[in-house]
Amino acid sequence: MMRVDRENPNKYFDESDASYEARKIWYAFKDAVLYKDRFFVKHQLLEILSKYVSENIVEIHSKQIFF
Repeated sequence: MMRVDRENPNKYFDESDASYEARKIWYAFKDAVLYKDRFFVKHQLLEILSKYVSENIVEIHSKQIFF
């Protein structure tokens, strides 16, 4: 498990970990939302998420039982 220094989120203890790149993207997104572009965020993470959301849409029609 990769540990992140909470005092310095840009410092990673294990840069060879598989989630290293994801953790970097997450902290960059968090900083963008909190400190830079709170209401009009444009970030790489949103592009990645929009790809997955668009690929995983399920339409449920009226009178269709879904549970």
